[in-house]
Amino acid sequence: MTQDIFIKLLNMSYQGGIVICFALLARYILRIIRAPKKFAYYLWLIAFVRLICPFSFESVLSILPKEIEPIKQEIIYEQVPEIHTGSTVVNQVVNNVLPKADTVSSINPIQRIMGIMQVIWLVGIGIVFIYSFVSFIRLKKKLIGSISFNTLSSEQNGLDTIYLSDHIATPFVLGFLKPRIYLPSIINEKEISYILMHEQAHIKRKDHMIKLIVFVITVIHWFNPLVLIAYAILNQDMEMSCDEYVMKNYKEDIRKEYATSLLNLSVGRRLILGVPLAFGEGNVKGRIKNVARYKKPLISVVICTVIGVIILGIALLSNPLSTTTFNKIVEEVNSIDEDQIDSITIRMSDKEQTFPAAYGNEFIEFFKTLRVEKKEISKDRSENRDKDISITISYGTGYDKSYAFYITGEEIWFDNEVNSSFSYRIVNTKDVEDFIKRLLGSIEEALPVTEDNELPSQVEEFSEQEMNEVEVTIPTINLDGNLGADGAILDYADGNNIIFHDYFGLFVYDLNIQEFVRAVDLEAIGCNYTQGDNYCEVSVSADGTSVYLHPLSEKDMYVFYVPTGKLYKTTYDLTGITLFDELVDNDLAGSGNGVYSIQKVIFKTNDLTYYGYLYAGGEATIRDLAYVEDDMIFSLFESLEDESIVPEGISMSVQVYSLTKKGAVITLLNKADKDYQYGDQYYLQKYEDGRWYDVPYVIEDFGFNDIAYGLEKNKESEFIIDWNWLYGELKPGKYRIVKDIMDFRGTGDYDVYTLTAEFIIE
Repeated sequence: MTQDIFIKLLNMSYQGGIVICFALLARYILRIIRAPKKFAYYLWLIAFVRLICPFSFESVLSILPKEIEPIKQEIIYEQVPEIHTGSTVVNQVVNNVLPKADTVSSINPIQRIMGIMQVIWLVGIGIVFIYSFVSFIRLKKKLIGSISFNTLSSEQNGLDTIYLSDHIATPFVLGFLKPRIYLPSIINEKEISYILMHEQAHIKRKDHMIKLIVFVITVIHWFNPLVLIAYAILNQDMEMSCDEYVMKNYKEDIRKEYATSLLNLSVGRRLILGVPLAFGEGNVKGRIKNVARYKKPLISVVICTVIGVIILGIALLSNPLSTTTFNKIVEEVNSIDEDQIDSITIRMSDKEQTFPAAYGNEFIEFFKTLRVEKKEISKDRSENRDKDISITISYGTGYDKSYAFYITGEEIWFDNEVNSSFSYRIVNTKDVEDFIKRLLGSIEEALPVTEDNELPSQVEEFSEQEMNEVEVTIPTINLDGNLGADGAILDYADGNNIIFHDYFGLFVYDLNIQEFVRAVDLEAIGCNYTQGDNYCEVSVSADGTSVYLHPLSEKDMYVFYVPTGKLYKTTYDLTGITLFDELVDNDLAGSGNGVYSIQKVIFKTNDLTYYGYLYAGGEATIRDLAYVEDDMIFSLFESLEDESIVPEGISMSVQVYSLTKKGAVITLLNKADKDYQYGDQYYLQKYEDGRWYDVPYVIEDFGFNDIAYGLEKNKESEFIIDWNWLYGELKPGKYRIVKDIMDFRGTGDYDVYTLTAEFIIE
């Protein structure tokens, strides 16, 4: 609990620091236009309100960064602790020095550091308060024997008493609820008149209360140098504004006498204290200069300053508009049925690219979880809005349905053919740019729009020849079957996709979503031979969009266009076609440590060189085939195996009503015709950059109860999972829970099935 409060304080200090920086800049501008000092004083009050108030309101005028809380509460539980300031440079510098979780100890180093920081913070507060209390007691002793000095001025202003003392060097106001003015007995009668006016101005504005409150806030944030600077400058501007009040309202020009009094009654440099409110403090040299050059401000300057300070005050006191995921604010997005998707098309000016249905989940999940501001920026529902980027998701034949996302700059809107949504501001447009670039390689690589939107530029080389479309057959694979004599053959790799073939088919695998996006049964077209007279020669275009398959015994070849998944037959001729030529001999082939592809691809990044190749260990079956790139291994056919073993009628879901950052209610549903069992074990994964990653644990040396629960046929089971002890509070994002169930038939005779259920943390 105390750590949560301390982290909240650190975030408030961060927010206050940003406001202080803006206040410093605004103060400089006010000084240039010679605006009254009271406006600079008001700006500092805004900064200190921000430092102490844990709540705020939202406004489009807010100039604070989106990440107003860079230190998340769960940082003390994270394996790899991070801050999020909104600045990539700051994040990298700080995050690189934050200690990672100790793999031996169950206590996160950040917890220890936070504990030590809290102790230091409390000790610092204690020292300052003790010093201030001692100073206050000493001052009170000096005031013993002070003489009451009643004047007409004091009575008119509602003051009970003004005191004269022989033991003080400067006038000041002391007291919180009942302030009293103390004057040195050495000052003359004329000085008393304008000094009283100065001190009474303080009391009228409640400066004696404000200074004490601001002092307490400063002590709480003593570790923040910006707060210390703000406190010092606030005192200066507070005093200067009262000086200007006297210059403006005194019956004669007293600038020279007033400056002399300031110099004579100066208290010199003082340590930060909350009391008293002294006439001779606050950068006396600066105050004298300000008094000497004082002129009544122009009314136009005052009006502009008032408007500017009000607007800036709202901008600094308010938080940026809160954000949410796009599917929460435009619920129609949730109605897209992934199973009915036929294709997805991206259009950008005169560029276009079409993706197969296998990409449907990636597109849908990206736009569902895309963060936007809750408040719409336009209520225009017309279809005539600008469309820099359009992404259309089309259903298959017979459904006659499509959905579209339109993006212009920071705006996004959605159309489901029934009505269009309002326009909303995207929180981080770079997320969209990165998503598009990752899918297209780069925006420049997007294919030009053609009249029929089917034939790529590579296929157009054959436009003068007869092109016959051939039906594509999806291969049937025996995962326990052996690879060909030379192993699977790698045809293309670019870091995002790979293309390979063997006797059992031609395959296109997306490394980002870790799924096959295209597959062709080569036996159906007579291209399944990897040796002999009927050997099928396979080539790929340089950009990976077209695959050319040529049985050596024939004069024709097949052209498979990857983006649309269509297959064409034409006369064999590769003249004018730029082919992928990044393949080199693989020195690992034939090494005896498994089956390696004969060729590999070389990747070079700055000074780093690494390779990509196919490999099958174990018994070298199709099931064992993997793609290796640098230190990453992709089990290619693992996803096919997982999809085939989940029994029909068995499902797991997360109850949205119960979902929190710390846990949820899980439902297991059994509509099958047999009973199953499940245990306490589970793990969480997070979806990032198109892949699922295991969520790191916050503790070590843990275990689940070794117990089995029954899941009877045609029934469901609900139970609560509290993952806070294992993972801490989850950050916003897309997650899934992974859990096994068992078909237990007897000792040593059982099957295990893996279930998943996705959910989103706001």
